[in-house]
Amino acid sequence: MKPAWDDLLQAPLDIGNLDIPHDVWWAVNEPPLIGSVYPRPDFDFGAFAAHGVFSVVNLHDDLPTYDPSPLRFLWCGALTDLRTDVAPHAPDREKALYQHIAHLVAAELCFGRGVLVHCLGGRGRTSAIIGLAMLYMGINQATIQDFLASVHAARGKFKPYGWSDSSWQYAIVGRRPA
Repeated sequence: MKPAWDDLLQAPLDIGNLDIPHDVWWAVNEPPLIGSVYPRPDFDFGAFAAHGVFSVVNLHDDLPTYDPSPLRFLWCGALTDLRTDVAPHAPDREKALYQHIAHLVAAELCFGRGVLVHCLGGRGRTSAIIGLAMLYMGINQATIQDFLASVHAARGKFKPYGWSDSSWQYAIVGRRPA
């Protein structure tokens, strides 16, 4: 597995009209683990499939409003959008969902199948799932937190907890904010 943090702003594949890192960003290059904003109507899932992405994790919709073909949905369900520093209404249930989804993502990567993860803005929920998946793959917590903060700084998304509006999401990746 090749981490992407050395080439934060370098796309390892041609993705047409998508803006790196504002629309999509890479956490791992091989197999690809990609964070994304909610796919626009012109989103070319085929470009991702041609480079090893096999599935999509949609963290925003219970019922998706798009077809990711030729990719498939690995997970589709609305996690709580935490745009302010609050915890979800059912934090234990939500934490279990985050962990379950991240395990699914890590398993896909272990089988050599790339995953594209998105919520609405590609920051809080997306980063927490990607961060947990990286943690499950053996990457150090501090490295993950620093990497996610670097990604979102490059995207111009400066937030109280480095990459998240919510201390709850930040802490779910394994290290409480200072």
